[in-house]
Amino acid sequence: MTSAFDKIVIVTKETQMDQLVRAFATKSQAKFYLAQAAQAAAPVNAQSTQKKAGSAKNIQAHQVKSEFDEISLADSAYKEALKNLQSAIPAGINVQHIDWSYLPTFLFGEKDLVIALRQDGLVINIAKYLSEQPIVAVNPDPARYDGVLLPFTVGDFNHHFRRIVSGEFGVSAITIAKASLNDGQTIHGVNDIFIGPRTHTSFRCNVSFMGREEYQSSSGIIVSTGCGSTGWFRSIVEGARRISSGFDNAKPAKEQSRFPWDANHLFFSVREPFESKTSKTDITFGKITTGDPLVVTSLMGRNGIIFSDGTESDFIEFNSGKIATITLSDRKAKLIKK
Repeated sequence: MTSAFDKIVIVTKETQMDQLVRAFATKSQAKFYLAQAAQAAAPVNAQSTQKKAGSAKNIQAHQVKSEFDEISLADSAYKEALKNLQSAIPAGINVQHIDWSYLPTFLFGEKDLVIALRQDGLVINIAKYLSEQPIVAVNPDPARYDGVLLPFTVGDFNHHFRRIVSGEFGVSAITIAKASLNDGQTIHGVNDIFIGPRTHTSFRCNVSFMGREEYQSSSGIIVSTGCGSTGWFRSIVEGARRISSGFDNAKPAKEQSRFPWDANHLFFSVREPFESKTSKTDITFGKITTGDPLVVTSLMGRNGIIFSDGTESDFIEFNSGKIATITLSDRKAKLIKK
């Protein structure tokens, strides 16, 4: 069959069972570990009768069995979904399968079709490493995953495969945030970008926005995209709304915080700003556009970082001497529509 793409890249992420087996070598060892952990966590009452103790042990054993069984069932469902997905791709089409941990160093081709098979978070993590390559986001287990960003099931993919591979599809554009440092480093965020301390300490910086500037001490700054507006940004708006309104339940935060995935703006929010003789709290929230970027100058001797989309391991240091300009990326992620 004729393909509009040179290669299909399937990106997956290890399951909880994979993590347990990697840590304990075998499934049986992993099950034993869960049993031991549950037993250690259970409270011990010296006054309990032998009958009660025996009953408690039975309950613990049942709970461990249920937990392990659920992990095992989820693992089997995911592996079966991957198998079915791979079988839907005809022989002769170049396919590469990678784990998500290789994303920071993987080189995508300009004419790659990328398939994300996992939860919404995997789509987010893939998107920031792409340029113009479209993403087919497949929900491997609709019974377990809500899949806001996952329009396809494995069955849907099988049905629409030829159309997609031939290039006949529409896309939902997703705005990407970008933080650019004065030393040339950049980091992108599809949901959000965090600028702040590595640990639970005060983040000290100078903030410049729309002609105003001030020194701040806070627990960090969150920059949110439309795609991420139902997550961290929503919790920020909800907290601020309830505090400022005296816990008024007038209108849900989800109705006030959400904005389109392809919106040509971002929002920034300063977390827990602290006002003192030297630090101010006037620039704590605002809309970032192409013409109105946010500029943050770090005053951290150490432990200042910037990371995106909840992946703290993929960060850039942001200490004294570093200046970050936050604005919209010149590219948008392309999520293929069903």
